[in-house]
Amino acid sequence: MVVAIALVGTAFVGVGAIGAVGADQAEESDDEVRIVDEHVEINDGLLTIDDTTIEGPGLGERHIEDRKYTIDSTMSFDGFHVNYDGTEYTFCRITVELNDIGVQLENVTLTEGE
Repeated sequence: MVVAIALVGTAFVGVGAIGAVGADQAEESDDEVRIVDEHVEINDGLLTIDDTTIEGPGLGERHIEDRKYTIDSTMSFDGFHVNYDGTEYTFCRITVELNDIGVQLENVTLTEGE
């Protein structure tokens, strides 16, 4: 379940951040964009992760054939940096709210990694 929340959060923050960049940005320079005090709300979605292997320390060894979860969660970020295409995006005081998000895992393997 924790893996599903982490995967969904990462995927949706990236999608929400792209929308936030166009909506409200304070540019510091051509190479830096600051996105401050944004609230991103994502409702009634479905994320399917299939035919993949996820490797990382502490994951253990597990195979998930078919499992479904529903996530309602709020995440906050302060000082999150992303470099994309030569531009640094700085996210300060960002709240991402996930409501009724379905996560379906199909043929997913978790393995212990470095």
